[in-house]
Amino acid sequence: MAALSSKIGLEAPHLTISSMSSQHNVGDDVILTCIAEGKPTPEIYWTQNGRRIPSARQNKRSSELRIKNLALADKGLYYCHAENEVGKDEATTVVDVVEPVTVISQPEVKTPQEGATLELECNARGNPPPEITWFRNEKEVAADDEVYITDNGLVILSATRKMSGIWKCLAKNVANEIVLEHVIDVEWPPSILFPELPTSKSVKLGSQVVLECPVDASPAPEFEWSVNGNMVDFHAPGWLLDRETGTLIVEKASLALQDATFQCYASNIHGNSVISIGLKINIPPSIIPRIGPIINAKIDSKVIIPCAASGIPEPELMWSSSNGKIDDQGML
Repeated sequence: MAALSSKIGLEAPHLTISSMSSQHNVGDDVILTCIAEGKPTPEIYWTQNGRRIPSARQNKRSSELRIKNLALADKGLYYCHAENEVGKDEATTVVDVVEPVTVISQPEVKTPQEGATLELECNARGNPPPEITWFRNEKEVAADDEVYITDNGLVILSATRKMSGIWKCLAKNVANEIVLEHVIDVEWPPSILFPELPTSKSVKLGSQVVLECPVDASPAPEFEWSVNGNMVDFHAPGWLLDRETGTLIVEKASLALQDATFQCYASNIHGNSVISIGLKINIPPSIIPRIGPIINAKIDSKVIIPCAASGIPEPELMWSSSNGKIDDQGML
């Protein structure tokens, strides 16, 4: 009877917690509040994920738990416990810690040779773990036979020219998003742009000679020319080279270049290509020897008038007379 009377007016603890769950960023200061009712005043303590939290982090008078400079290790399930001599109670709250995205990888400029395997890194971290999306020249990249996506990057199995451009990695979670840019400039050896390029060229004696060297290459190739196997000295007067296009200019065609073989050599660090062009020098027709202005002949007699001509290509001879047409046999 004495024991019963001693508990008259006492109340077991009853807890009310500030919120059932909350979300915070790494580095935040967080206060969890637990309100306890009961007689006598309950003793309160906190546990996190089943482990008791040191009292130094707890304000016993206000039932507050203060967490300074929140870290990922602070996320989890928190229990507020209240006990007195009559009974005990507990309440729970979940603390979710959000870590903004950070990207560890650095932007890169890559110059792979065509056909090479290439890897782009996008090593990102955060909580929740960031979602990674890749873009090439602003278009989203999907995994296929040419590209596959890994946890920390992207692999191009065989680089092609069309893959040159800006590749972006977008890493995002609920806290933020970060874009990492890589630049790819695929390179390849020189190749002839027009496989059916003419193999010879004809020019008039004394005229300008322009020979092109149309190749496609990355990086841009260096050009050299040879004539009949001898390298051209572009310091010599009358010989010019457009170093961007490879075009060769000879200011005046001479007979010394008749039937010459010109070769263009285009080269870069990945290889070279050769274009050969034969040159023909055309010489205007010239009649030799010159015929005198008057030839005397008898009526009804046969007259032979010589006519010889030189020129390249060989001239075609034609006759005309003021008295009528001359046929192919030279007869009036």
